[in-house]
Amino acid sequence: MNIEKKRKDSPEIAKDDFGINSCPESEIPEIKRKVRHIYMVLYRKERVMRVECEKCGFAWDQGNITEITLACPLCADREMAEQGHAYAQVQLGSRYLMGEGIGQDLNEAFSWFQKAAEQDYIEAYDILASCYLKGVGVERDRSEAVRLYNIAAERGYASSQYYLGLLYYEGTGVTKDWGKAFQWIEKSAAQGNPEAQNVMGLFCQSGIGGKENLPKALFWFNKSASQGYELGQQNYDELRKKLIENFDKDDPLKDEEILKKFYHEKTEEGRDEVFEPGFAEPLPDLANCYKSGLGVEANERETFRMYSSAAEKGDAVAQRVLGHMYNVGYGVKADLEKGFYWIQKSAFQGDIVALNNLGTVYQEGIGTEKDLKKASFWLNKSAIRGNKVGLENYCDLRRAMMVLPEKASHLFTVDEYNSMRLEMDIREDCNLALAQFDWGMRYLEGDEVDQDIGEAVRWFEKSAEQGYIAAQVQLADMYRNGKGVEIDLPEALKWVRMGAERGYSVFQQDLGYSLEYGIGTTKSIKEAVRWYRASAEKGYPLGQCGLANCYQSGTGVKKNLGKAFRLFSLAAEKGERQSQRFLGVMYLDGNGIKRDYDKAFYWTQKSASLGDSQGQSNLGYFYEHGIGVEKDLKQALHWYSLAASQGCESGQANYKKLSDVIGNEEDVSNENGDDDDDELIDFNAD
Repeated sequence: MNIEKKRKDSPEIAKDDFGINSCPESEIPEIKRKVRHIYMVLYRKERVMRVECEKCGFAWDQGNITEITLACPLCADREMAEQGHAYAQVQLGSRYLMGEGIGQDLNEAFSWFQKAAEQDYIEAYDILASCYLKGVGVERDRSEAVRLYNIAAERGYASSQYYLGLLYYEGTGVTKDWGKAFQWIEKSAAQGNPEAQNVMGLFCQSGIGGKENLPKALFWFNKSASQGYELGQQNYDELRKKLIENFDKDDPLKDEEILKKFYHEKTEEGRDEVFEPGFAEPLPDLANCYKSGLGVEANERETFRMYSSAAEKGDAVAQRVLGHMYNVGYGVKADLEKGFYWIQKSAFQGDIVALNNLGTVYQEGIGTEKDLKKASFWLNKSAIRGNKVGLENYCDLRRAMMVLPEKASHLFTVDEYNSMRLEMDIREDCNLALAQFDWGMRYLEGDEVDQDIGEAVRWFEKSAEQGYIAAQVQLADMYRNGKGVEIDLPEALKWVRMGAERGYSVFQQDLGYSLEYGIGTTKSIKEAVRWYRASAEKGYPLGQCGLANCYQSGTGVKKNLGKAFRLFSLAAEKGERQSQRFLGVMYLDGNGIKRDYDKAFYWTQKSASLGDSQGQSNLGYFYEHGIGVEKDLKQALHWYSLAASQGCESGQANYKKLSDVIGNEEDVSNENGDDDDDELIDFNAD
């Protein structure tokens, strides 16, 4: 770009400078680009075989992690989307949009995006806005596009902030307003969007949003270029070359003081802001001139000497670049151990690129022993500091190692756990929330850092606010049970409600239970039933059990033993132990169904074997009285004992009474003893 054609009094910028013409409104590719980051690519570093789904015929490259080789991505998308998972709805919509494993259908794609948006899913707003803007699957409506972009932008979604800024700049669907254009694009650029960073450079170069500011323009072009954005690199190179050419033609460029003078005296921000560590133009600047041959003859040895000098003086960026030079043998004989030494020194100073590089050398064993735990730590640290390459590498490593949030897996059912794993695979934007969650776990457990519950909570909240379910569950668990924090039931319920409203069945059941018993909120039976029903309809067994209890007792709904039996049966078949116990009681009493002692014993035994304390007490009663099984007092005492050890009151009472009976030989021999124990059994206790 020629900077001389930009004037303060006429700050018009060609559309090509923004890259707008690369995705005309009449075409679909731009929306495909938007959804591509959501499209699932399983373990791209671990592909070893081609798998075809017998059910739908979809074929995909599958990694060698046997735990998930049976899962068809397309079938999983459809099943979860139909269950109401918003991210899966966006995923399925993207498949229809791109024709990936399924016939292209723009109307169907739009429909699934719309379903996700109705659940307040932020990415869906952004994609729907693009559909309205370009008329994909829906009639073109630029005003609606602006409205949807605005919703997502207000909630901090960088892509929507960028496009909303462009619409304000062009006056598309909204009154032209360069001030608002600058405001929104600056917000997007600050979050690391390379396209927005490039446009910010153009704004600063042209004086849009304020006076012309060339150093600031160079700063934004530099950030954009560092992420590999071609227009940003091109504009950076042109502006930097122009600045150097016009600075002082009489002085030799190789004089380091010239560059120092320009960057210190000619800018308002100062050298440190213009050249932040981790971006495209490393310091010292003169060394880069020798490296690129800009104004002087390229000289590898001289480049190495200057970086060495700066590194010895403690410059973190120079240390990182010097480490790379040793690794690749640039200007010096390759020495991997020295490369590791300098990269490590830079990382210890907090250079975010060096943090990623240190993680990579640990991962590959370059100049040091291979150590995946240390690799995970440094890549994670780079990710949460905002390095996108570090974030990508961290999540790739996490997937390859299958380091899923098992430390918190006790908080999840198998279905919810698998749902989280799928979410990690299909949502690129989820990666930062994932990294933040893991960093919180490090502080919670003192893993490679000093244990700090306050810091753990802070990182969990950052992750949870982006909708990452593991963090939301962790916070709810900590606040509900006082794990490292003061018990705060309303705060716990806040995170539970957030997950419930996003459609997670485990949260919906939890919220229903809290509303039924007034835990952390005002009791509301009607609302409790609504959330139990939402959870049950998604097939969550505890939700089915909660709704079944309501039908059995007539709580919040008309009493219906038939519906209660069906719901208990569904949950019991899935292994939900409370439902198995309740089902056993229904068969025992003939309550709404035909009495069947064999089935009563069968389901009670299943409940007891899974550790349900009341189920264990009930099973003891069955053995004591020979219901559905031969009478066996020792087995009865065994199950009463297990129930009592868990604090079950009926188990404790019956264990004491039966112990006394067994201790008296005369009573033990009397098989016709009285049955006064009946009053101690509460089969419907929770």
